[in-house]
Amino acid sequence: MKKRILLVVLLMIAFQNSNAQRLIEVDSENKLHINTLLKDSVNIKLQGPDFFANSDYKISKNNLGYWTVETPPMPIGFHYFWILINDKKYLLPKEETYFGYNQDVNAFEINSNETFFEPKTNQKGLIEKRTIHKTSEEEYFLYKPFGFSIKKRYPLLVLYHGAGEDASGWVKQGKIQNVLDNLISEKKIKPLIVLMLNGDVKSEISYKNLEDETLSEITLIEKELINQVLPELEKEFFLSKKGIAGLSKGSYQAFKIGTDHPEVFSKVGMFSPVLYSNVVEDKFAKIKTENLSKQKFFLSIGSLENERFINFKTILEKEFRERKIPFKSYISLETYHEWLTWRRSLYNFLLWQK
Repeated sequence: MKKRILLVVLLMIAFQNSNAQRLIEVDSENKLHINTLLKDSVNIKLQGPDFFANSDYKISKNNLGYWTVETPPMPIGFHYFWILINDKKYLLPKEETYFGYNQDVNAFEINSNETFFEPKTNQKGLIEKRTIHKTSEEEYFLYKPFGFSIKKRYPLLVLYHGAGEDASGWVKQGKIQNVLDNLISEKKIKPLIVLMLNGDVKSEISYKNLEDETLSEITLIEKELINQVLPELEKEFFLSKKGIAGLSKGSYQAFKIGTDHPEVFSKVGMFSPVLYSNVVEDKFAKIKTENLSKQKFFLSIGSLENERFINFKTILEKEFRERKIPFKSYISLETYHEWLTWRRSLYNFLLWQK
């Protein structure tokens, strides 16, 4: 009898502990449930993207002392969030954190029932974390395909992340390992090397806005890539054709660097594109438009993105059509300014530029 009582107690403890591990859950209606054990007197708020933070979420407490936050049905995709408890930022313990909004945040994913970014093959490439030593000690990531050989020649793709993130974004949030491994193992694209760089400069300078910061730092970022990183890679690998792409803020960096160096980059990808310029009436004032005819371009957008990004894409398309520049346009259906949009964009860019 004592053994039975002990077993029941242990099962109850195990059940409570297993519940404690599942702090983020998504139900069959795509409602997000956040569970956490807190003190009785708390003021809980959710923060993150506008459509998330402004949603009409519910807060309750169960008899085990767990507070539960329940949201309305959420859109498909990968979404950052964090919690404010009594106006102090709180991250859920034992849950994965990501670097976004220039800080560590939690995140959840609403399943889109796609498998192109899920692990499907044993033919796995390798992602290495490296450091640029000579000038900045900046970390970057390099993907080498399954079966890599120093005797083989590979195409190179340079990728930039978006504002408030870093080079790890493509690795963690973007699930680039699975995207590349699957495409290569399915023989939809040829094996390639992918360089994921940090698109920010460490500086004590305070800028008025993101546009001024991006324009001020682009020269240093460009020199670092062209004069330092690429020459080092050329010594290490046999590289053939090269492409460059980026998302949001990184799309401008890819556009500017790519058009400055058409002799290096034959194709340019702009995911959720932006255009920065000190000249209000000319969004292409910083771009060498005379080089546009020497390259091909890929433009993508989420169908639910902010009108600002849709307008940038429209401006680019109009410019390309008027100049008769070849380009490919892609729309990610039912997604916002987030990582499902950019995974889909990368996938379609790779298929297009092969």
